[in-house]
Amino acid sequence: IGLTDDEKKILEVIRLIEQVMSKVQDLLKVSSELRIYQRYLEYSEKIYTTFSDTKKSKIQEIYNTIQGDIEKFYLMLHPNEPHRNIRLMVAFGRRASTELKIKSFGRSGEDPRALTSEGHLDSLGLCIFLSFIKKFNKGCPLVILDDVVTTIDASHRHKLAELLLKEFGDYQLIVTTHDGIWYEQLVNMQRALNVQGNFKDMEIIAWSVDTGPIIKSFKLQWEKIQDKLRNHDKTGAGNQCRVYLEWLLKEICEQLEVHIPYKQSGKYTVIDLFDPAEKRIKEKLKENELKNELLGKFENLRATSFMGNLLSHDNPEIENLSIEEVKSFCRAVRDLHEALLCPKCGKFLKYFRDSKILRCPDLRCESPKKGETK
Repeated sequence: IGLTDDEKKILEVIRLIEQVMSKVQDLLKVSSELRIYQRYLEYSEKIYTTFSDTKKSKIQEIYNTIQGDIEKFYLMLHPNEPHRNIRLMVAFGRRASTELKIKSFGRSGEDPRALTSEGHLDSLGLCIFLSFIKKFNKGCPLVILDDVVTTIDASHRHKLAELLLKEFGDYQLIVTTHDGIWYEQLVNMQRALNVQGNFKDMEIIAWSVDTGPIIKSFKLQWEKIQDKLRNHDKTGAGNQCRVYLEWLLKEICEQLEVHIPYKQSGKYTVIDLFDPAEKRIKEKLKENELKNELLGKFENLRATSFMGNLLSHDNPEIENLSIEEVKSFCRAVRDLHEALLCPKCGKFLKYFRDSKILRCPDLRCESPKKGETK
């Protein structure tokens, strides 16, 4: 018996109702499960928020404990510069974010990237790293530093050497560098602080895939010059002594605040530095034993310095110079250097503008070498 059209429509509606009722049951079941998972989500969010806030608070507590060391180390590297009040702060409103603020040129809360150089930023990063070492490496006092002065300017590198040897003298320090001048500053600082017996100063003189690095004991520049003089290597000794003199004059200009003509390249030669350095001593120091000693050394050096240029070029007249003449030039450079070192602690003399004095920079030195300035 066939169904009428009305009966067919009724059957279709019944099937639809049955399907809807089945889906409603599924929906009710899912809704019930959703409410359970929503509660789990709320609990998870509360746990995460509590954990995150607690973690950030603890991180900030750690930052607070190392603030003093960061500030101390940075001031050791940059004692007379307008950057102070360094702060590490957790940004609670952002995920995994720390803000670094500094007071620069009288302006508080500045981002250091705004008003400091790349060298300052790198030295600041190094100070933060060393502060973390002080905080966390007490059970494992090992510090490894690899080429950390690549962007730190020369005027601050000797301060970094002093910082490492004074503040981390009880740590095992492993320091590598391509910078020969900074390496000598490290070695000289060991001697100045009388801790040279605690270190092994080595130099990689060659390297190959088959042999690996070939290492020998490091010698200071003056010791290398003496070796060349003993071997009658006039050209080698003269070349190396000219480089030594150039470094020495740069150190004099920095420590005595010598005014020299600006060069955009930043490259200064002996000719650029010699006269301004001598003039600074003549005009700035009062008449005393130190002034007479330094000017005497400059005069001796001026009498022999022509050999510095002569020996640094491929010049046939080199053969006309005796080894004694070359020795006299090298000795004059060394004498000037020694005249500028404190005999008690070996540190390079420094001009103190406020007290108007040229003296050993170690204020605790028992018998510093010094002279008054005008």
